[in-house]
Amino acid sequence: MINLIGKIRANFLAILILGFMFTAMFFSSKGFLGDPGDSATMDEVAHVPASYVMVKELDYRLNPEHPPLAKILAGVSIVLSGSVNLDGVSLVGLDQWGTGWKMLYETKSDPAKVLFWGRFPIILLTIFLGLFIYRWCKELFGKRTALIVLILYASYPDILAHGRLVTTDVASALGFAVAVYYFNKLLDKSSRRTIFAAGLATGIAFLFKFSAVILPISFLLLIFAKVFFFSKDKKYFINLKLLLRDWFFVSAIAVILVWLAYIPLVLHTSLQAEHNLIETSLPTIYLSGVRSFLHFLESNFLLRALGHFLLGLFLVFGRVAGGNDTFIMGQMSEKSFHWFFPVAWLIKTPIPVIVLFLTSIALMIRLKVKKSLDRKQSWILLVFLIPFFLYWFISITGSLNLGIRHLIPTIPFLLLSIGFLVNYLIVLNRNFIHLFIGLAIVNVFSVYSNFPHFLSYFNESVPRDQRYEYLIDSSLDWGQDLLRLKKFVDDNQIHNIKVDYFGGSKASYYIPDSIALHSKDGPTTGWLAISASFFQSSKLKAVINNEPSYSWLDNIAPVAIIGDSILVYNISKADLNK
Repeated sequence: MINLIGKIRANFLAILILGFMFTAMFFSSKGFLGDPGDSATMDEVAHVPASYVMVKELDYRLNPEHPPLAKILAGVSIVLSGSVNLDGVSLVGLDQWGTGWKMLYETKSDPAKVLFWGRFPIILLTIFLGLFIYRWCKELFGKRTALIVLILYASYPDILAHGRLVTTDVASALGFAVAVYYFNKLLDKSSRRTIFAAGLATGIAFLFKFSAVILPISFLLLIFAKVFFFSKDKKYFINLKLLLRDWFFVSAIAVILVWLAYIPLVLHTSLQAEHNLIETSLPTIYLSGVRSFLHFLESNFLLRALGHFLLGLFLVFGRVAGGNDTFIMGQMSEKSFHWFFPVAWLIKTPIPVIVLFLTSIALMIRLKVKKSLDRKQSWILLVFLIPFFLYWFISITGSLNLGIRHLIPTIPFLLLSIGFLVNYLIVLNRNFIHLFIGLAIVNVFSVYSNFPHFLSYFNESVPRDQRYEYLIDSSLDWGQDLLRLKKFVDDNQIHNIKVDYFGGSKASYYIPDSIALHSKDGPTTGWLAISASFFQSSKLKAVINNEPSYSWLDNIAPVAIIGDSILVYNISKADLNK
């Protein structure tokens, strides 16, 4: 009875923690106590119309480079809410960004309502991921450790920031965690049930994000580790053959699930639209054979859905290979920096999490060297660390440095690794629990003191007024602060402000008398509002294209920084003459 009461109490605390997290995400997105909330971020302009059209019209021409599941959840919510009012405007064509701006700002739809209903299911998905991590951690390490890990999850800035947007990053983390969990169950005991569960979970992960291609590789590494280091008998090759067979069945089930899921979603995508997507959206790095193969699949009713999935996968591979403009700590490149993710992680992750995770890795190494880990402990650590480090390796060696959000799928494994540390030390000495609770509370205060600006969170190593000097894009400035700029303009009765805005909204929609500004316009006077992403990227484009940049503002302090992401200046002629 005492254990039951303790279990109920732990579960009740878990619900309270996640309830607090839900409230923070809900109101930071929607607005609270004078804060107007988040405006549309850049990628939401593509995801929102794709979600709506996919569900409403069963047409998957928009945003094929992202799988459908998270968008289906958002789209169902948007359609059922009735928040879209197109009044006869047809959302046709292949321009997902243009379609998004038209849908949100050139129809009678209310963008605030559309975004609210699109984001709401993603917030629920984020809460579900927290429940799953709590359950897995409790299963392995007990309820006390699970609650501490859950507090860290509920105060993890990247989760709080991106878990309330119509994007796929947190959904991808859920897919990764669930797939690894069920594949581990399969490796523990192979049966039809565990094979089917692992295949289903892997298919769902692929339907959340294409980065799930890392999962089958992780599974193969786990299989080889299981056979050659953890087999109780010496039948290595027999065991390897059996597990590779299971891996094949898991992969086949995942492919079939993805295939079946895509079939209804391309029903009303015209053959001409599919043909044009293949011809115009694939990067030039692909040989004509790739296009020919996709055209072959396009022409077959049964294979067409699989072809559309492969089109999206090829688009992602091309995007990663092509790279992007990168800015970090004053350094700029047309491609990428291999040190981008480690450095970005160190300045964007709360210090308690960094300390706990690095300590957990040090403890694992120490225990392994001293041969103090039993077989069960060694195995579960491999289950956490193989997908974690494989994902990091691919991210570091790749060419896509768009933001630290791309590491979100590794967060569940990072937190579970911390769970190992917490449990090990609590078992060693129960007084350690006070230390861990203290660090968790510090983490909460560090992150929630930034409310509602979770997306632009940096830890204490970076001064708040200098964040735009360290990172941009989805790590700081993704367009989330335009409504806050509007409030600043209204409160200060500013007219004819010149705006260079980066994001998923339109400055002219919310600030009608604003004037479009571009770095190529050169020095100017009056009120200026410049997104940090454009402020910094203009300097790279100046080098590449020999154009004017915003470097003339480097020695002029902004009068305000809206939400850490939009720099506001009031420039006089005297400022220009300095």
